[in-house]
Amino acid sequence: ISDRFLGVASSTISNWENNRKEPSFEMLQKISIYFNVSTDRLLNHKIGDSEALTTEDRKLIVERLAQDLYESYKNIPDKDKPLLENELIEYAKYLTHRIETKNKLKHN
Repeated sequence: ISDRFLGVASSTISNWENNRKEPSFEMLQKISIYFNVSTDRLLNHKIGDSEALTTEDRKLIVERLAQDLYESYKNIPDKDKPLLENELIEYAKYLTHRIETKNKLKHN
């Protein structure tokens, strides 16, 4: 979630994601707008529960994350962009490997 969109610190978002704190109702409304889902859906489904998300939900989330990433990328000095690009590629490889490993363990 974009801390800029919600107007809160990234540490606040981390607290929500790790169940250390809960967002206010007003913040839930902003989050629902961000992910283009109802507040009811947010409250009745576990965040990160991929089976609770439809293919369309996942597509919208990926599009939103890609847009946020691009907006952040535009603000980085040109001299630092190659390093960021390499880091993102390495992180994507790491996540892909992690998902593949998780799927193998799940099917064994």
